[in-house]
Amino acid sequence: MLHVLAVVDGRPGHEKQTLGIVAALRRRCEVELTSLKVGCDTSSQLKALVAFFLPRLSRRRQPIPGVDLILCTGGKTHLTALTLGRKYGVPVCTCMTPGHGFRHLFSLCFIPMHDRVPPAENIISTLGAPSSCVDRDGHEEDKGLICIGGLNPWLEWDEAQLLSQLEEVLKGGGHWVVTNSPRTPKSTSEAVACLCGEYGVQFFHWKETAKGWIEMQYDLASEVWLTSDSISMLYEALSSGCRVNIFPIRWKDLQGKHAYNERMLEERGYVRPFADWCKGEPHGAVSAVLNEAQRCADIILEKWWPGN
Repeated sequence: MLHVLAVVDGRPGHEKQTLGIVAALRRRCEVELTSLKVGCDTSSQLKALVAFFLPRLSRRRQPIPGVDLILCTGGKTHLTALTLGRKYGVPVCTCMTPGHGFRHLFSLCFIPMHDRVPPAENIISTLGAPSSCVDRDGHEEDKGLICIGGLNPWLEWDEAQLLSQLEEVLKGGGHWVVTNSPRTPKSTSEAVACLCGEYGVQFFHWKETAKGWIEMQYDLASEVWLTSDSISMLYEALSSGCRVNIFPIRWKDLQGKHAYNERMLEERGYVRPFADWCKGEPHGAVSAVLNEAQRCADIILEKWWPGN
């Protein structure tokens, strides 16, 4: 029995990465999971800072018996995870990129390739973040999913271009389900919903979907279209075994991680850009379904608990 302590911050995207590795560990051995949620407010983070640097001055946490491994994702979880790792003398593993000053303190860091972090003994490069999505082999060939992202500081949102490209895809027919995201501008969401109505396609506003809805759509869809700003959704769709196409984004910094990630996935054949779809070019030659969560779990077990 492996007792895993997951230090979480309440952000769904972060928790999916941690729980994806936990689920992968469970496919190899028995796992007992305990979750500890940390506060993300300034006061909570100051307390975590004191506990890390001045442990004698901090209030003692109630001991958690039998911890073997600590997992965490997100900067707000790092200090607490490292403090508990030192207290219990157990490995501490994190997803995403820790601050440079703390990076060497983690037993293992699972860091996406698009972050381009220099190699080190405790750094494992992953193709995107570990995901809780897996290929359940239930895809229906006539079903497709279209996910529209939205604003962030790294891009110039071009609503007219997106709508034009989306209409070209809808004109091609098929049974599509379309959704937006919290970052989608209101005008874009309204225009997309209107366009879906014209083509008899179902549009689901993200506010009206239940937890787990998007994962269910990945399980059903054979083909997925995404705006390339949605990095987490790109890797969720790939991990679910979908064929992934991308609507291009105008990046402000062509050397930034988002633009780099888009080029990397195209060059490796994991995604098909809109321009290639227009030419009728097939998807790339990638045949293996992405499963970085399982690879991370297997690395953990091989390092500390070989034989599981």
